[in-house]
Amino acid sequence: HRHLLGPINQACLQKLFQASVRDGAAAASSGFRDWCVEMSGGNPYYLSELALRGLNARGCFEVPPTLAALVADRIAHLAPASRRVLQACAVLGKNATLDRVEGMLDQPPEILLDAFDDLERRRLLNLEDGRLISHHGLLLEAALERASRATSAYLHRRAAMILAPCIRQGCEVSVVWDSARHLLSAGEPSQAAALLKDCARHALELGRPLEADEILRGSL
Repeated sequence: HRHLLGPINQACLQKLFQASVRDGAAAASSGFRDWCVEMSGGNPYYLSELALRGLNARGCFEVPPTLAALVADRIAHLAPASRRVLQACAVLGKNATLDRVEGMLDQPPEILLDAFDDLERRRLLNLEDGRLISHHGLLLEAALERASRATSAYLHRRAAMILAPCIRQGCEVSVVWDSARHLLSAGEPSQAAALLKDCARHALELGRPLEADEILRGSL
């Protein structure tokens, strides 16, 4: 019988990182450790490869080519609908919910249901407190890398459209920034600037000058 094992917990991942690194500077870098842990998605092999080979000659964090190829191959074997759902979640990030992904992709329910089942069965995506969460940073990056420039721009534009009702309802400032970043990634900088100005003006009208200032500072 085959048994699917879930990701190992944060404490064990950090211990594995410390046991894996050989370079004293890398071992002392909490930023590098946190990046390795986040990108590994709880996979001990991924973590070991990142810890051992995740720093390039310039001291920058970089996914080793062998691991990148392995992850890309895993994404390549996903069904197209599953890959699109994973791409939508990667674009939305912390704003990914069932209704937003449904609105972004505009696919028949049966196709989305099969994709959600497939991704959860592969332990690539989970529904936690109403949000669609993937702890596999490497796989999310690989999924986005398979998207063409046009597809990536389209997904970001759809994300901005899906977040628009939330903005009109007075959501958190971070969602306004996220929507503006989506518009920038979609190649629509003038709309991003207009969005930030409109939201700041609306905050002033509601008597929230500090919030308006925060919105405009995020555009600098």
